[in-house]
Amino acid sequence: ILNELIGFLNNEFNPYTIQLILTTHSPYILSDLPNYNIRLFYRNYPNPPKIVESNTQTFGANIYDLMADSFFISDGFIGKFAMDKIDTCFKILSKDIGQISGQDKIFVEEIIEILGEPLTKRQLIQLYDEKFKTQKEISFIDEQIKRLQQLKEEKTKKND
Repeated sequence: ILNELIGFLNNEFNPYTIQLILTTHSPYILSDLPNYNIRLFYRNYPNPPKIVESNTQTFGANIYDLMADSFFISDGFIGKFAMDKIDTCFKILSKDIGQISGQDKIFVEEIIEILGEPLTKRQLIQLYDEKFKTQKEISFIDEQIKRLQQLKEEKTKKND
């Protein structure tokens, strides 16, 4: 959006100098700006907002890093509800097998099935396989190989 806005302003107001002030909650906007053009405001209720200095190089930066630093995210990058469910899965899988109910096992299977973060998903699958002597990890790896093969085929078709 910033690229389009600057292009428009350059075309429409060419001989003039314009100062543009934006406010955003978007790490994508921040990744298009150098950190010396950014002012971060931090608010700790009920105190008024204050300007906070950032040493993060924002231009072209990874949006997750920008979110952690520039948007003061300290509790991770997933919601509390999902984090609680994932933590519950790890707690269940850390129990002795005789202490895990059928309902707990189904709960873990359902969370693994819908989990979108691949590293956490693989960790849960590994623990599940160890606990229940299954081969879910092999299926997970097969799915990843299939997905990568499809990506490779798409790239090959584009280059032909």
